[in-house]
Amino acid sequence: MGNDEQQHAMDVLSYWCAVELFSPQTWRDDQLIALSSSRNDDHRVSVSEQERLPWDGIHADLLIGPVDNERRSYTNLYNDLQSRKIYRLQTDMYARLTKPFSFAEDTENWLRAQAAKSGLDEQTITGLLGETNRLWLEVAKQPGPLPAGTELTDSMVSRLLQVVEKLSAKANRPGSACAVYRKDYDRRFARRPVHQVVKPDESSEQQERVGRQNRWLRHERFRIAVGLSQRVVTNALLKAAELVRELSPAEETAQDEVLQELAHRQSKRAGGPSAVASLMEFCVWDDGCLVPRSLMLSQYAKAVSCLFNHEGWPDCPAGWPHIEVFDDTESKLKSEFNRLAGEDSEDQAGRPMYKAGPVGRYEIESLIEHVADRMGLDDRAVSSSPLFTRTDGSPLIRDYVNCHLEASSESVNGEMMDSFFLEDLEDLYQNGPEIFSEPVRQYLSVGHPRRFDLEKDPEGHLVADFTEPASMPFGRWPSASNQFQSTGQQLAINQIRAALEGYGSSSLLGVNGPPGTGKTTLLKDVVAEIIVARARRLAGFSRPQDIFTSRRLARATSDEDKDYVYWTLDPSVTGFEIVVASSNNKAVENVSQDLPSADAIDTEWESYIDSEFKQVPCGFAFRDFAGQITDRKSQDKESSTSNTSSAWALISAVLGNMSNKNRFLWPFKNEFIYKSLKYMPGERGSRTNWAKARNDFNAALKKEESIRARKIAQYNLMRSYSGLCNQRSDLSAELKTLNEQLHGMKASRSRYVGQVQSMGRQMSDAGQAANNAQAAWEQADGICRVHLSYWKAHPLRSFFHSRERQQDELKVRTDLEQARRAKQHFEEQASTVHQRLQSFYGGLEVGDQKLGECQNRLRL
Repeated sequence: MGNDEQQHAMDVLSYWCAVELFSPQTWRDDQLIALSSSRNDDHRVSVSEQERLPWDGIHADLLIGPVDNERRSYTNLYNDLQSRKIYRLQTDMYARLTKPFSFAEDTENWLRAQAAKSGLDEQTITGLLGETNRLWLEVAKQPGPLPAGTELTDSMVSRLLQVVEKLSAKANRPGSACAVYRKDYDRRFARRPVHQVVKPDESSEQQERVGRQNRWLRHERFRIAVGLSQRVVTNALLKAAELVRELSPAEETAQDEVLQELAHRQSKRAGGPSAVASLMEFCVWDDGCLVPRSLMLSQYAKAVSCLFNHEGWPDCPAGWPHIEVFDDTESKLKSEFNRLAGEDSEDQAGRPMYKAGPVGRYEIESLIEHVADRMGLDDRAVSSSPLFTRTDGSPLIRDYVNCHLEASSESVNGEMMDSFFLEDLEDLYQNGPEIFSEPVRQYLSVGHPRRFDLEKDPEGHLVADFTEPASMPFGRWPSASNQFQSTGQQLAINQIRAALEGYGSSSLLGVNGPPGTGKTTLLKDVVAEIIVARARRLAGFSRPQDIFTSRRLARATSDEDKDYVYWTLDPSVTGFEIVVASSNNKAVENVSQDLPSADAIDTEWESYIDSEFKQVPCGFAFRDFAGQITDRKSQDKESSTSNTSSAWALISAVLGNMSNKNRFLWPFKNEFIYKSLKYMPGERGSRTNWAKARNDFNAALKKEESIRARKIAQYNLMRSYSGLCNQRSDLSAELKTLNEQLHGMKASRSRYVGQVQSMGRQMSDAGQAANNAQAAWEQADGICRVHLSYWKAHPLRSFFHSRERQQDELKVRTDLEQARRAKQHFEEQASTVHQRLQSFYGGLEVGDQKLGECQNRLRL
């Protein structure tokens, strides 16, 4: 890219970064915690200071007893222990008992309940009670029941599990000891209770010596989000735009229409007329303590601060807003938060120097005010901005915060607060053109690739050039044989194939069209073409093992994992991977689920695929494994199996989040890799199957090439015939034009001949008039001479009659002059008519030549 190209690309990225900075994620729920008595009319939820906080009054209900099978869900284990438990303990979130616990009483009750079933006599029961009481006393450190408020330590839980193992063995109860607890949360913030299995820790006594005594109780996190009103920010942006550039009436009208549409969308999406985005988020454990390193500030909040604190309005600097000025402030705020949460408060032995207490409404309010002040979003800073209006007020929301219980798999960094695209855009902007991929480079270039607008090609010349048989893909989705892609779809598919093959005009292609015009459908043919292209590469290997180039060892990343060996693929068979991505997760999921579905192929291919699979040796039914992997219902081992597979091939899988990836990887690894591939036929059988598959595929390729060559020949013949027809049509049109020209030229010649004849008559008349004028002049000249001679011969008469002589001479000379002028006029008229006649003769000669040429062309 040249300097101008690079500057253009960076300007575009800067613009989109600014747009995405002010396009945050919007709160989508109404799980609100009131910080002051108020009514939130926007969200139609009444909030009150008297409502308890989500982490207040939570307790853990711990059940310990024997179970038959530990490999079940935590909920099922808890429900099973309801009837099989030996011990039941209830604690708060600090692992302190909320009810007294009598170990001896619970142990004796269970043993006597099992006596009849297990044949335990009184002596055995007494002996077990004495032995278990001694074991319990070693960790309880006090005889008798534990009173409420006693801390239940890890060593106590581990000892209870040991006792359960001993009692179960003595009572001949099969299974293993298990401890599961349940925590019930406020239904506003958690849809269902949380169940957790307690894993005994061998180092529990060592941990207790350094102050960590209740690691058995895991804590869940509540994520708290502090809000900013997007309505206030939007109005401030509009006012800033008015300061920078005054809008015309037409622009104001267009802006009002856009704002109404945006307001409608926000109301529909957010469930209320006022959308709220996050200033910051932080986490609180379910014991009420802050979670260290959980404070996150949104980029949106930084941009809003730049908006209200910019002192140069109406000037707007290049690259604005400069949110990097908050990097140091953000770092300090996080450090202060971590200290407030009790981080870095341990001594050299690892014992906590102090434990941060639970937070309440006052602490949350204070944290909000502190962060707002440091970020420049406090009332003083906002109200001094020229963008501030008393009607809108401050964008900071102080009356309530958003809250939800996080899943255990979620990162402490929390949910995305800002635009989905912002991080990638900022990465491109900060690193510059050096990291641009070719598609990004083309997208940001001044000159875009060629665009094809089918509406501007009524004659179909453009379509014909890009849909000829030679440019058609080799593969096609197994849809109905009598159903084909539309012309526009096929043109897009061919262009995509050209880009994949490397001879297209661009590697970045966009296909635009209204909803329902088959944009998703054409992707199936693209997938089929990519699969065939990869198969053509695979067919070049004589042995299947040649596809793998080298054997490598992957080291374990933790003590729990193991080293494993893997093989790298030959580069020639890579690069055919397909990633379906979109800002609409449901759209991606629909495409990924549809491709392998049995309903995605036409019924005419069902019997063909079934017959082909039956011919495969060694019972390799890949279609069945595809059904197990793609069908969610197959993950339920208790569900009945069906003889009909739900998938026809393993084309794609729904990935993305962790649950989707696990849903795919577990059956793929266990059913396909560890079971199917592990028991594949030996090398000789594999080589035979591979050779047959290669031969069949190459035969199919040759058949396709034969059909393609025949279609190309037919197309060329049809195109030649079409060309001849078009030529004939053109010649017919030309003949018609020539006939019309001939008729017009003949008519023109006829008019020309008439004009020549008319000019000839005019020439004759002008000549006659000139002759007459010549005779008249000669006669007048003779008379003049006679008169002059007469008066010259009679001088006396001329003297006495001078007056008569003068009048006579005047008359004679006047007649002579008139005759001379008439003679001159008719001579000039005759000359003019002669010249025009010569010109008409020349034009007639040229017209006769053109007429002859036209007649000659017609004879051809």
